[in-house]
Amino acid sequence: MSNLKAIYKERSRRNQELTSKLSDTEQLVKKMQTMENTLKSMQKERDSWKDKFESFQGTVTKKDIRDKILGIASAKNAVDPEDILYRFESKVKIAEDRMFLDGSEKTIEEDIESFLASKPHLVKASPVEAKGSNAGSAASPFPATGSPQKKVDVTTNEGASEFARSFVPPNMRPR
Repeated sequence: MSNLKAIYKERSRRNQELTSKLSDTEQLVKKMQTMENTLKSMQKERDSWKDKFESFQGTVTKKDIRDKILGIASAKNAVDPEDILYRFESKVKIAEDRMFLDGSEKTIEEDIESFLASKPHLVKASPVEAKGSNAGSAASPFPATGSPQKKVDVTTNEGASEFARSFVPPNMRPR
């Protein structure tokens, strides 16, 4: 019987050890679950901040692109800088602090300049210098009497633009 008592005591002691180990394990599992929940919430917060940062960065970049294109178009005397912006804004790429058009090796300024050179009707007419006694007054688009008129081919974009630029409404004509 004493043998049975010793075995019973030994089993009771082991049972208590296992119970305490089990409670330690359960506490560790609870701590792990708490940490996992905290990690998930922190990841969600990180993702929301990342989205905010990317949207803010995109806004700043778009504004910079718009300002750059409008500035270049204005400097190159484009008739409508907004038109140039519309044509080029979606094609701009940025790499290493350099703006360029997709598929081009030139700078954005060179691309806009060559575009405007190929389409002169999109460039403002340069003011005609006044000659003789009319110095200081605005030049009339109508030729002086007796001078031969220049032929304009209105079937081309450039000719049509030149013709339109030369038009002065009747109430604005010099008398």
